[in-house]
Amino acid sequence: MLITPHTKAKPYSVGYAPAIDAPSIDTADDTLMSKEEFFAKIAASEEEARLGKVLAMLPEETLDDFLLRVEECIA
Repeated sequence: MLITPHTKAKPYSVGYAPAIDAPSIDTADDTLMSKEEFFAKIAASEEEARLGKVLAMLPEETLDDFLLRVEECIA
């Protein structure tokens, strides 16, 4: 889909999963998550962001400094 200033797109919100045309995936492989699990993880991440549970780089912070600062938070 080409996004232009005139494109009318629905805003994403918690619990909204856009319809996508994805090829069928063999879910017999237990290393793959189902479509439902995928969208549940997206919804949970959106909820965490809405609640402010996010990590952000500080102004003038380098990527190396940011990664060192948040290393213990994501380990």
